[in-house]
Amino acid sequence: MAVVINTPRDLTREQLKEIKLLLDGAGYSQATLQSAVRNQTNQDIAAIIIGHILRAVRGEPLIPFEQRVAKAMDRIIIRHN
Repeated sequence: MAVVINTPRDLTREQLKEIKLLLDGAGYSQATLQSAVRNQTNQDIAAIIIGHILRAVRGEPLIPFEQRVAKAMDRIIIRHN
């Protein structure tokens, strides 16, 4: 997955298909992503995509944004109770 971050233009069609299948399987289908990005800025969208790729490179599970935010908020609330 490092190639996705460092040199995405070097990805082959087969690799792109594999990435798409992985994202689809994790609940990130094209329709879901399009729906999620309608009201976001280009910077927001880029940050989300790069975040997903970085987590994949690190071997971390892909977790939907809403769940990550909820988990982060839980940690904040516990620390500042």
